[in-house]
Amino acid sequence: MTTFFQQAIYDFGRLIIFFWNTKGQDYIKESLSSMYSADQLPCAIIFQSARGFGKKTLAIDFARMINCEKPEKSINHSCDSCLRVESMTHPDLVIIDTTSKCSDTSCVSCKSSKSISIKNCVISELIISKAKYKPFMSKKRVVIIDEADNLTNISEESLLKTLEEENDHLIIIILVKDLSKMQDTIISRCQTWRLEKLTKKDLKLYLEEMYPESKKQVIDILSFGEASIGEAIEMINHPIILESKKDAVIKIINMLETTMFEKLRYSKELSILFRKDRELVMQEINLWKNLFREILVYEPSRESSEITVLIKGLYKKMSKLKVQRNLKKVIKIENSLTRNANPLLALDNLLVSLEV
Repeated sequence: MTTFFQQAIYDFGRLIIFFWNTKGQDYIKESLSSMYSADQLPCAIIFQSARGFGKKTLAIDFARMINCEKPEKSINHSCDSCLRVESMTHPDLVIIDTTSKCSDTSCVSCKSSKSISIKNCVISELIISKAKYKPFMSKKRVVIIDEADNLTNISEESLLKTLEEENDHLIIIILVKDLSKMQDTIISRCQTWRLEKLTKKDLKLYLEEMYPESKKQVIDILSFGEASIGEAIEMINHPIILESKKDAVIKIINMLETTMFEKLRYSKELSILFRKDRELVMQEINLWKNLFREILVYEPSRESSEITVLIKGLYKKMSKLKVQRNLKKVIKIENSLTRNANPLLALDNLLVSLEV
């Protein structure tokens, strides 16, 4: 049986216990383990999910499993290869992201570019130029491309050429949030896995086990809706982020019963912010969405927080039909803003139409 902490796999008749740092994603871990056991590893893999689902952790786990020297003892990461992967000092593991630069200190692209992107010079140096060489100390050279949504067009073309030339000693793991931003020709040459968000029950079990001293914070985090594991850990480790989100939810709840003038003023604030930081406003709209979902599934509990008390009040006050209508309105406005609707008009319509 798979737990949060280990995955049992068979390799040539031996039972192997492999320690996964990745929480959840059992089906993907079992599939990767089976491919490893059968020696049928793909040359390129895509892990796709929203932020905080554990793509990078899963990629590093997979890299560690591929090159583990003593898989039958890998439950404690004891071999030299595993230890090097854990400490990010393995010569056959390369991680590329938007902060990566090539070794040429005079490179104009790396020095002058202000855009958040993965540049072609980095792909050429860290993947293409090294692809022809065998690994230094392990079975496979593993390249992880994090934030691959930010590859430039030229970078994608260079990556595609590498993928077209299958290499037995190279595995490329591509991490993306939005698969639609990747070229279809790249996707077609990769095995794609979509990560799932942990259920609230599993997230609660994990957080209570890992952070037994933070029970109050865990209750608050769970009251926001189904946060990703990355978001939850970030909120526990950085209380200011948790308090900021908590304040935002309380403000949203209070806004439901405020005056029309206050609602329109709040809408104007959000629309101005939208032009400066689109993602921040979309995160707040996501809080609205999660709030109404939490009201729909609310169940009385002995564990309470300031947020759950407010949700309980709304649950008693609002009919299920009203909550469902509000949720549909929020989703509709979210989609409209994604399609570049006028933010002030869209938000005005939303806030004025919400029912209590």
